[in-house]
Order: sequence, then structure tokens, then C-alpha cells
Amino acid sequence: MEPEYHYFASSVLHWRTNKDIRELIRKMDKLGEDEYIVYRVPLPEESTYDIESYKPAVEGRLKL
Repeated sequence: MEPEYHYFASSVLHWRTNKDIRELIRKMDKLGEDEYIVYRVPLPEESTYDIESYKPAVEGRLKL
């Protein structure tokens, strides 16, 4: 059964999603030295949603 959440990371230049937070952090670290924020999004990774001001526009998101 797929988790009903995923992780979303964004910086000024990039954003990525992943079900595995460790893999997501590795990918974001490889993209450069920009700071980024990670959110836990209470939807399956394949879900569609808007991104507003570098944040997932989803009710119940959790900033980590």
C-alpha cells in the first residue's frame, strides 16, 4: 500500500518531491548550495496541486 503522503522540497531555484525524505534531501543537496525547505504533504506523490510562494498549496502540509 502506497503512503498517503510525500515530501516536497523547494528552494528559490528548484523543487522536488519524493516518498523517501532521505533521498529527497540527497537530491536537493546535489542541486547546489541554495537553502531549501521540506514539507510533508498529506497526499500521494502523484497528486496534482498548486505551488504558492515556494510552498505546496495543500491543507494540512507540515513544514519540517
